[in-house]
Amino acid sequence: MTLPRESVEEEPVSQTVSNMLPSWLASLVVHLALVLLLAVFTVVGEAGWQAHTVELDFESLGVESPEDDAMMAAAIEIPSELDQDDALEELTPEPLDPVEPLDVFSKIELVETGGTTSTAEVIGEAISPSGVNPIKTSVFGQVGEGSEFVYVFDRSDSMNSTFSFTSEGETVFSVTPLAASKAELMRSLKDLSDNHLFHILFYNHEVWKFDAPGLRDDRLVLATSRNKRRASKFVASVYGTGRTKHIPPLEAALRMHPDVIFLLTDGEEKDDPTESELRRLRKLNDGRTKINVIQFCYKPRTNGTLVKLAEETGGQHTFMDMARLGAELAEKQLGPRGMPPKDDMPADDQTVAGDPPAVGP
Repeated sequence: MTLPRESVEEEPVSQTVSNMLPSWLASLVVHLALVLLLAVFTVVGEAGWQAHTVELDFESLGVESPEDDAMMAAAIEIPSELDQDDALEELTPEPLDPVEPLDVFSKIELVETGGTTSTAEVIGEAISPSGVNPIKTSVFGQVGEGSEFVYVFDRSDSMNSTFSFTSEGETVFSVTPLAASKAELMRSLKDLSDNHLFHILFYNHEVWKFDAPGLRDDRLVLATSRNKRRASKFVASVYGTGRTKHIPPLEAALRMHPDVIFLLTDGEEKDDPTESELRRLRKLNDGRTKINVIQFCYKPRTNGTLVKLAEETGGQHTFMDMARLGAELAEKQLGPRGMPPKDDMPADDQTVAGDPPAVGP
């Protein structure tokens, strides 16, 4: 037999707690709880993944300060004095120039070049290709001519190899292939005018593209001052790690249909494209784009397939001895007096003393 239950109205928990505690103590408990919650979120935020950035040490490449005139030969100028509007702009992601806040993608226009539709992305304005004068720019002495350029630069772990020069037992100058490459890229980019187009791809076993709000795949970027400033930040953030795989970035660059691709790498023979991969690149290129190859090395390999790639596309190929390049940069900074005698420097066809740097797994 079930006994009848008394009807009891349950009091809300919050009201019960409120009745049990004085108002000032309840307020204190609530505020302490909020502070602890905020602390938890702060710790989680700090423990999250952050991109590893490497600042480009232009000083080691012969630049005394960002305001030094030599900086202009190595990188894009970034104003040191910012007004209030510029300061606010630095706190928010900088869009590609020019950008309008609404209806962005409806204003993308394709540029007609010689009967072929270019994949140049122009946001908010149109370009008349007939008014774009081709220019010449170079990377480590290799000259490319056109109005559309893509820089495909190796960022594998071996690009971190350090070449040091000593005088009287002390290191007087050090340089890495990656640091030298970054400076050369920015110097080349400075040659481009506002109506020229560019893109930047750093790669190891994956492709790391220059990216920005409003930019889609296979699109080139107007070489405005604003876009160059954004590119300089991207380049400065790149660090070396991983293995070398040439084909994915080359395929991505060829789909942009530029006039010239600058491919820079220190890849070894095991990293060279196979014959079947070369055929795939030829088919994708269809004779439009010249590929200039700059290859850092310990000893030239004239039978490498990257040499063949440059020849087949009408481009150029150069083997770059990093020891010689480092010596030239050091002499530029220190002058002949600070450098060891030229007779002690390795010749272009000699290997650098010491073991080659370890390559990533």
